[in-house]
Amino acid sequence: MSWLGPLDDTGIIYHLLGSHVPVFSSYIESYGVAVAESLELGIPTITSYAGALSEQGKDGESILFFPMGDENSCASSIHRVFADQHLANELSIKAKKKLMPTLQEIADLQVCFYQTILDNTSFEHAGTVCNG
Repeated sequence: MSWLGPLDDTGIIYHLLGSHVPVFSSYIESYGVAVAESLELGIPTITSYAGALSEQGKDGESILFFPMGDENSCASSIHRVFADQHLANELSIKAKKKLMPTLQEIADLQVCFYQTILDNTSFEHAGTVCNG
């Protein structure tokens, strides 16, 4: 792995398309533009359940998620993509077809997150609970 330095939009696209599987291991994240760019390009993408990243797709369908800080789960997801070309292809196809959520879907997901936290469920697992 090497530092690529500053990239313009063409450079970002070039390097993402040259990736087999980008991994985003954020602990704190808002929307996650880099994840959205990866999905938009149809690259099998793996990310943590940090912040709003869980709104970017459905686990196992258009993206693979892992609990924040769980390096074993992250490594397992990476292995799955490299070992299963069918899975990689399906993630790619479904990521490209992913539609932006409706305002109602966003509101429902946000309410689920709040309810999960209020019910004393760990915030780290709210993404799993609310996204199935």
